[in-house]
Amino acid sequence: MQYYYDTATNQQYSFEDDVVVTGQPGALVFTAAHGAVLGPYPSTMVAGMVPPPPLAAQLATAQAVQNNILTQACASAIVSGFSSSALGSEYQYPSDVNTQSNIDRASASGGYLWCAPASNAWGLVSHTQSQAAQVRTDLWSYIQTQQSKLATLRQQIAAATTVSAVQAVTW
Repeated sequence: MQYYYDTATNQQYSFEDDVVVTGQPGALVFTAAHGAVLGPYPSTMVAGMVPPPPLAAQLATAQAVQNNILTQACASAIVSGFSSSALGSEYQYPSDVNTQSNIDRASASGGYLWCAPASNAWGLVSHTQSQAAQVRTDLWSYIQTQQSKLATLRQQIAAATTVSAVQAVTW
């Protein structure tokens, strides 16, 4: 296999070994074994593989990718549920966007919220205004904890000096 790439776009091309290449860079001609001229191809093609990006560019790309992965993981964690002891013992609460809105409304005057005690029997349970306000405070604390974790992990990514060190920073 013969490899060429376009220096203007870094697009990689490969040709079978029976393709004959003549001419000089800037005016290469690719001819198939049966005599047909292939192409047209860009005048900016040269022999070889696309060179890898500089290490700084590879590191910056890895950091951007890992930051996106962690941002998505944080968003998933925020809506994965949390616990609160507002009812006197620990209950699990959902934390999807709709539930967050319901918790905000209930914290103003009380109301029913979905939750589950340790036995995992989910139900719609009445909360006083004070209990719902505590659930809201616990939700906000949970969200802040997740965001703080993301901030810490992003600092680790920014401090990493190799692609493998960046990729080792996980949720």
